[in-house]
Amino acid sequence: MNTGKWIFVILILGFVGLIVFEPQIGFRVRNFLSEEDGSNGTHQLILENQILKAELASLKNNQIDFPKDSGEYLKAMVFVRYPFGQKNEILVDAGFKKGVKKDKPVFVLVGDSIGAETSVLLGRVVEVFDDYSLVQTIFDRGWQSTVKIGKSGSSAFLKGSFSPKLSLIEKDAPVKPKDVVYSVDPTLPYGVVIGEIQKTSFSSDQVFQEAELGFGYDITKVDLVFISK
Repeated sequence: MNTGKWIFVILILGFVGLIVFEPQIGFRVRNFLSEEDGSNGTHQLILENQILKAELASLKNNQIDFPKDSGEYLKAMVFVRYPFGQKNEILVDAGFKKGVKKDKPVFVLVGDSIGAETSVLLGRVVEVFDDYSLVQTIFDRGWQSTVKIGKSGSSAFLKGSFSPKLSLIEKDAPVKPKDVVYSVDPTLPYGVVIGEIQKTSFSSDQVFQEAELGFGYDITKVDLVFISK
């Protein structure tokens, strides 16, 4: 075997050794040898640049300008909802380590037609762990609290469910659609907004009024909440 063939064999063995023992270097050598007028490497750079631009565009489009934490509230993202059986709870990404305490009220921001936002009661913290907490919402069948309605301050009883309703409203109470419903329950901050009257009717025994509520948000789409400190 002449010298040229030996050199060729040595080069082949060396290339195989690079692939086996130093794969990153080996593949770079292979890519270099396979380039035709540099076009292969150029195409790779173009592709990587396009992927990077797409990732940056996606990140920009998905950014949400969340309100900052304040001295009174701690923001938390919703991990998951538990709409099972008679429960309707959410798991949020804040717990003991961030100062969350059991029984603290939890709010969601609701925007109106002119862009203003109002904090609306969503529920209360019922269990706290190191890094997350469980929140019982007003859509849970176990939820019960006392409320008042509108300017008249008519008293009512809020019973949680997938469609929370008011009951025990005095028969002659001047309540009407769009009246604001707010909490007067001793376990919650006084006067926090819960929702508004959508429709009124009479109980089956005709002794009291009842009311269906509107909340200005969709519980299935809530991904950010505020927990009272």
